[in-house]
Amino acid sequence: MIKNIVTLCLLALATFQVKAQKQLKSGLIKLEITDVKSDDEMVAAQLDMMKGTETIYAFTDKTSYSQSNLMGGLMQMTTITDVKTQETLLLMDMMGQKMLVPSTKEDRDKFNPSNETAQWDVAYDKSDTKTIAGYDCYKANITMKGMDGGFKMYITEDILASTDMIQGMESMNLDGFPLEYIMEMPQMSFTYTAVEVTDKVDASLFEVDKSGYKEMTYEEFMKQMGGMAGGLGF
Repeated sequence: MIKNIVTLCLLALATFQVKAQKQLKSGLIKLEITDVKSDDEMVAAQLDMMKGTETIYAFTDKTSYSQSNLMGGLMQMTTITDVKTQETLLLMDMMGQKMLVPSTKEDRDKFNPSNETAQWDVAYDKSDTKTIAGYDCYKANITMKGMDGGFKMYITEDILASTDMIQGMESMNLDGFPLEYIMEMPQMSFTYTAVEVTDKVDASLFEVDKSGYKEMTYEEFMKQMGGMAGGLGF
């Protein structure tokens, strides 16, 4: 009798593990800024206001979507990308100034040659693991040649989403999708952690309301944003 109970418990546990680790081919991921640090007290106080800021990523085999709210909601960025053609539509609302910017991969590479030439050094440590939002993850340490700082990540191979959705990570070619990453820069660091992962994607996310937006070319957008565009990852 006891043997049968133990067997049933082991089967139940195995079933749970299979379900928790099923591969996610389409879904929605919410990452949140869970920690900010700086050696400068004034900078740390300003950065503390960014805690709780969410970024939403959604993906299917055809389309990817990301939405970020910055500066306490004063700026909102939404990007929708065709997975096959890599054509992207950016909608930016910056304190009421609304811009609609279609672009191709060639457009983005022309103004951001680092997207193509960036050389990332990636070192995986599969002995350093943690479970995030129900997914087993292992550590990846990432640095870019010639750049101060880098990333410490915990990635999972069970979410089949491209890191191309994440601004600044387009050329990393990681073995998995990060459910937590610490972005380290001189004098400050940000920690993003997944707070929700689901296999349900609302199709309406990929339908955009263009009313009120001024359409411009990618070149016009880059000129208007100036150096700020690079800081936002464009």
